[in-house]
Amino acid sequence: MGIALDASLGVMQPNGEWKAGIQYGGYYIIAADPSIPMCSIFKISNHGLSGAGIKVEQPFYAMVMDRGGAIQGNHFDLYIGLQSANPLQRIYVSTANAELIRYGGNNGQGCAL
Repeated sequence: MGIALDASLGVMQPNGEWKAGIQYGGYYIIAADPSIPMCSIFKISNHGLSGAGIKVEQPFYAMVMDRGGAIQGNHFDLYIGLQSANPLQRIYVSTANAELIRYGGNNGQGCAL
């Protein structure tokens, strides 16, 4: 998608401003299989994660903003920033559920929020 990510500045937001953290426009960033259009939004639950605004037992929303070479089928890759400064902790191991909220959403100038 071409969104800007920087280890020290964070994520460039839709309005062009940098924001610390791992969210774009209030959504966490995920990479998905090419069969899922960019800008699609998913509700992720039963994830077992905590940190960076994500709470165990509470769903969070994520937007497809990237592709991963090894990501195929129904697997996602959640952007966590620098591996050495990972803000998330795995509290329990689970198979997360992903509910499609919006299919696609690229408005020609990026992802519609």
